[in-house]
Amino acid sequence: MKNTVKVIAVLFLAAVIIAGAISKNKLPDDIMGRTDAVNIAMKQTGLSGEEILKTHVELGQEFFTVYYRITLESADGVYTCTIDACTGQVISFDTEN
Repeated sequence: MKNTVKVIAVLFLAAVIIAGAISKNKLPDDIMGRTDAVNIAMKQTGLSGEEILKTHVELGQEFFTVYYRITLESADGVYTCTIDACTGQVISFDTEN
């Protein structure tokens, strides 16, 4: 009887661990598109499309926040903006001139 309880407990724990690992890789359904995120970053930097020489966009997740990290390069410098992919809120903004 004790062995049966141990086996059930181990199987339950394994199922919880596997379910947690699977859920980490699932993104919410309500994230904005890359274009919307870049537009928010452009508004934050004040750059127009003509001023941007290079754009780099990453989609990432930290804890329960899915975000876009957008780097915009212009003749004036490099701008990095992190945007919450669900709300559109600017999380951080940095400039290198």
